[in-house]
Amino acid sequence: PVNNNMMADFLSFHGFNILAALDAQKGLDLAETENPDIILMDIQMPGINGLEGIRRIRGKGGRGASIPIIALTALAMSEDRQRCLDAGMDDYISKPLDPRKVFQAVERWAESGSRITTDELKLRLEDSLKAKAQPEEAPQVEPAAPETKENVVLDVESALNRFSEDRDFYYNLLGDFVNSLPSRLAELKTALENGKAQSLSNLAHNLKGVAANFSALQLAQLSAALDDCCRKEDLETARALMPQVEDAIVRLEAHSVELIGKREEVEH
Repeated sequence: PVNNNMMADFLSFHGFNILAALDAQKGLDLAETENPDIILMDIQMPGINGLEGIRRIRGKGGRGASIPIIALTALAMSEDRQRCLDAGMDDYISKPLDPRKVFQAVERWAESGSRITTDELKLRLEDSLKAKAQPEEAPQVEPAAPETKENVVLDVESALNRFSEDRDFYYNLLGDFVNSLPSRLAELKTALENGKAQSLSNLAHNLKGVAANFSALQLAQLSAALDDCCRKEDLETARALMPQVEDAIVRLEAHSVELIGKREEVEH
């Protein structure tokens, strides 16, 4: 997955050794056999979700009771915050992921190795929720216009701060993301055809997060809408959204190929 690759590349560049797991069960296995110094746990993962993964690590006692666990979460609602706290996380990083914030959190825990109090963590989460509340309301009062974020295919400049202003890093991973889009779309369609709302929600949630990292705003917006209706098991709306998601993917593929091609021409 592109998110994993991006984080692994960024942290490796800064001298950390990375062990990657594609699902929570593999993460649990690695936590037990490899004894890592820090665990980054995505809250929404296939199979065992991230919260259950944290609970199981904490429940094993020993090193599992004290190892710092950083949750990767959208922190969309207050109940999400409380579930994270109850599961036993030590810190959190909000999505879309900013590599610099990931590095800062990992470096902080690598240096301290100690857990913060629940009250301190609650304050951090409350501040994050307050900060996120206003931006989420803004699009509802803005008039529709040709350049609203809902129809911006790719905003490279706004994404670069999440890639340490490294354009090569950004475009390399963008290429990986674009190459993954056909298989991602096929998985979305298969889940919809089979009426699997939860699977479709998981796939749309992941696509939303990765698209947002690259500031592929149109695709991120539509994927978020698809995720939302699937969480409500509204497959009728999901069927109506799917052609729009597919169109956004086609637009992103074409635009990205054009940008990457122009960049390669300049380099040569």
